[in-house]
Amino acid sequence: MEHKVIFISHNPHEVHLAFANVLGSKILITPLQKLISLTKKIKVMGRFFSVFSLCYGLVTKVNEDILFVDGASSLLVAVGMKWRNKKLILVYLDCDTMFYALARKGAQKKRVVQFFLKYIDAVISVSDLNQSYIPIDVPNAVCVPFPSKVFPVSQTKKPYGLFVGRLDSDKNILNIIKIGLQCPFLEKIIVVGDGTYKKEVVELANANTKLEYVGHTKDVSKYYNECMFLLHLNEHDPHPTVTMEAALCGCFPLLTPTVGTAYLFDEIFTITDMNDFALVNNKIKYFLQNHVETSALLKKSLAGLPTKESSVTHFKHTFTQLVNTLTK
Repeated sequence: MEHKVIFISHNPHEVHLAFANVLGSKILITPLQKLISLTKKIKVMGRFFSVFSLCYGLVTKVNEDILFVDGASSLLVAVGMKWRNKKLILVYLDCDTMFYALARKGAQKKRVVQFFLKYIDAVISVSDLNQSYIPIDVPNAVCVPFPSKVFPVSQTKKPYGLFVGRLDSDKNILNIIKIGLQCPFLEKIIVVGDGTYKKEVVELANANTKLEYVGHTKDVSKYYNECMFLLHLNEHDPHPTVTMEAALCGCFPLLTPTVGTAYLFDEIFTITDMNDFALVNNKIKYFLQNHVETSALLKKSLAGLPTKESSVTHFKHTFTQLVNTLTK
């Protein structure tokens, strides 16, 4: 039997869209982006979002037999679709922090979320780290993302710290700025991105000449090429492509062990405690004093980075195997 797939997302990442396209999926972009942004600012709106998502799924007719779901924000839409048609197969792309956050919730909240998780038939995680938090017993596998295309330029980098990503709480942006501002070895902190903490970041930039806020830009390579350090210090991040993109441009990615791409780099790039400012400062000082050796270690790590071809090919094979397991 030939299966038809519909990819459900509110704002797909380039990698997730490539995964969907290699399957020949129909693409459904749900009208939830603004509502999701609102729930990040007003927590109580999360209940309205859940109801709206389920209702949207219930009234949306699909002709495909497989729902390929892009993370937690699209899950309830797919659940609503399964309520309408119980024969649908739901393959969940575990690309965010939902399972990690669930592990830290109380028993009552876990029961509520688990009620909806039972509709998931298979899980594809974007990293071993994320896979380790899967709370349901279903077929699962790991397919790592590929870095976006960047344009490395041979130029002398400046002792600048760089952040690239969403300005949201799970990205630890305000603490990263605090780390950068206090570090005596960084001349400037550059923030690229947009999100719920934009107002706070702009205010900090207006008050501190050391901090530059760029906002959203398509030319991220410019900053990878200019800055010596990417500061990606999170409590948990599934498999951020920015760490790979920075490395391809020769920008040192400084990571916490709880970042899903940490395995790609030598342990010298890992900061074990992001709240220990002295530790962070000494790490940056070490890189500045041992630039030749650390650059060689970074260059060595590039051979292990996934390519678009290898990532997409592996995903297609894995997805097919999981579906075959569910339908045999």
